[in-house]
Amino acid sequence: MFSAFWLTACTYPIVNVVSRELLLPAFGEMTCISAAETFAPLFEFFIFRFTFCPDKPFLQCKGEFVVILLANLASFGTGLILLALGVLF
Repeated sequence: MFSAFWLTACTYPIVNVVSRELLLPAFGEMTCISAAETFAPLFEFFIFRFTFCPDKPFLQCKGEFVVILLANLASFGTGLILLALGVLF
């Protein structure tokens, strides 16, 4: 559970501050959300791999990577729903 909060804390500022300031004005909502939700799991995979399983072969961490991907897909889906409802942006 610690790793989930820690990984989110690492990517949250970039996803929410940088993408909104740089991407939203230039490219619009969908590009901003898509770029942010693509960046987050990739960066979280990288951080997790080298922080929590540096000595394991890559494939031994695949379960954790699947969880990271599913959590980010859930976040992406929630973002799309909130966007459609007019709650975001």
